[in-house]
Amino acid sequence: MHQLTRELAVEWASIGIRVNAIQPCQVNTPLFRTLVDTPGPEGRELLTRMVRGIPLGRLAEPEDIANAVLFLVSPVSSMVTGITLPVDGGTLSLNAGGSLR
Repeated sequence: MHQLTRELAVEWASIGIRVNAIQPCQVNTPLFRTLVDTPGPEGRELLTRMVRGIPLGRLAEPEDIANAVLFLVSPVSSMVTGITLPVDGGTLSLNAGGSLR
């Protein structure tokens, strides 16, 4: 996905089309809730494990993703193309060698 975003950004830049992507962490959607709201400890443990891997300590909400999209389609990002924007509460940074205290 990263490379496709870059390739299309370069290919379409000359005709004024910007191409970007969003890289989210787990998003608190109704479908996701069916997974973690299962009866018993399995669902709670899964949710706890997932949130533990997100430095901001919470799931993304759909509005978090929508706000990132709004930024990318707005005029304030007119010089932004070819990027994959992590909306992940710091997960990518943690996986790249950051540490939780």
